[in-house]
Amino acid sequence: MDKDRFSDGVFFKWLNQKEIYKKYDNKGRSRRIQAYLDELHEDYIATRPGTDYGEDFHGLFGFINENPNVEKMELADIKKYVANKTLDGVDIYKTVISLSESDAIQYGYTTKEAWKNLLLERVQEVGKEFGIKPENLEWTASYHSKKNNPHCHLLIWNKNQSLEIQKKPFVRYKRIRKALSKSIFKLKLKSLYDIKNVSKKEIADLTNEELLKYKEELKEFYKNPDITLRIIDTDEQEKIILDNLNNLELDKCIYICDIENPDNFTEIRKIDTDKYEFKNCGEQSILYRKNSFLDTAEFLANFSNLKVFNNRTDLEKYIELKNKEHIDIENNLKEIMPDIFGIPIISNKFKEQNFDIILSKITELKSKSNNFENGYKYKYQTPEIKMYINELSKLILNTSEDCRNEFDEYIQTSINVSRIIADINNKQDYEKVKRIAENEMFTKIGNQILQFVKEISFEEYIRKKEEWENKRIQFAENQGIKKANEDLFLKRLENQNARKMITDIFQMLSEENISHNAYYNRIRNSNNLSKQAKREIYLKNRMKGNIDWGLER
Repeated sequence: MDKDRFSDGVFFKWLNQKEIYKKYDNKGRSRRIQAYLDELHEDYIATRPGTDYGEDFHGLFGFINENPNVEKMELADIKKYVANKTLDGVDIYKTVISLSESDAIQYGYTTKEAWKNLLLERVQEVGKEFGIKPENLEWTASYHSKKNNPHCHLLIWNKNQSLEIQKKPFVRYKRIRKALSKSIFKLKLKSLYDIKNVSKKEIADLTNEELLKYKEELKEFYKNPDITLRIIDTDEQEKIILDNLNNLELDKCIYICDIENPDNFTEIRKIDTDKYEFKNCGEQSILYRKNSFLDTAEFLANFSNLKVFNNRTDLEKYIELKNKEHIDIENNLKEIMPDIFGIPIISNKFKEQNFDIILSKITELKSKSNNFENGYKYKYQTPEIKMYINELSKLILNTSEDCRNEFDEYIQTSINVSRIIADINNKQDYEKVKRIAENEMFTKIGNQILQFVKEISFEEYIRKKEEWENKRIQFAENQGIKKANEDLFLKRLENQNARKMITDIFQMLSEENISHNAYYNRIRNSNNLSKQAKREIYLKNRMKGNIDWGLER
């Protein structure tokens, strides 16, 4: 395994290790050239396609020059500051932290804000492994929402680095892994290591000193100075296991699992008289800590319900049954509450040349609609306005490949459902179903556009512009510079607004697909229903539930 790849899904890479080492071998670039390259790198991570800008004008955040609000600084000022540090001889460490897409979605690391919070919590520990004390640490970072590889670029350096010390830095990757995993997987870790319940037998075996140390470790893990230990009785759990072991033949096994999560189980094999071999199974099957029966029983006491099987076949049947139940429940939840499931990552790859056209069309839309006297719902608009909104929706779909893919997936799922319920018998039926599904989605996108028009405040826009002008007048007396900066500000504000609207539309489309696909799976797997029965269920569900099936959102 690579030293920077971690089994729990965290990747940490020091990108410019060779570059730094060459510097200390007197084979590096000149400071001037290196400063220029570092400036280009800062610009790259701040603006490249896929960068999450959040509500700011560039993707950077961090702490430099005593400023904790890097995201509010001018990009040019940040780049200049970093370049000057390099010119002074400071080492700029370029690193990247990445997750699998599934982990990023599951644990919520799909936004600039989430990564910012993570680094605010752990960046000092990362810096420590580069030999940087917290009081000397400066850093910038940005999140790139790349499909299949969401990642965060992190640049760190020692603002008071002693240039007299010519020493290559040594990085302890395992410690960085531990620091990052504590935050990224804290919910997972809490569920796996939730050992606040202590058995009576365990308490008896611990000295007071050991018990105090154990409690202090729990306090640190849970960030709770007032944590209490709950004493539990494991006699009943031990009796269940003992009863099944009594008649166990040599080289035979019993299997102990948690009733609700049977994929995680312990296999106990009899290898000699009163001697057993324990085997952990499942991704989260930390069911014992030592290779002894007593500790197995004690640790299993943390699970509310246990089930024992005398053979592997019965266990596998039970696992299959429970997995099917889980899938059915999950599909039902996805149908009615799609927002509680992780939304896929939007790549933020947009055709930015379309932003001006989109925003100008929204401005024109506001004038065409007589200030929306009939409300901001698609269904209240005139046929002319609906047609205009539909054209705008198509432009947005052509601006974001991710939105287009979600749109197309919804249409295809609708076609698949209609095939199951025998609504498609020829090409005309196919075109009809496709047209209905497209109209449903244009209605939903239209409602998102109108919601954006409703929320955008022209007064706030003017206030921000005036605020920007007042700030700029302090730094630039030249009218030409001031005008150029105002134009840049307006361009960035338009860019930000367009990105926000497209991201909101992507989230809506994703939620619709989560629900629609779950419904399709339920219909497809209803083997005991006739096509007519499935069709009736489909038509009934179109008119109710959290998902509006083409009605107003």
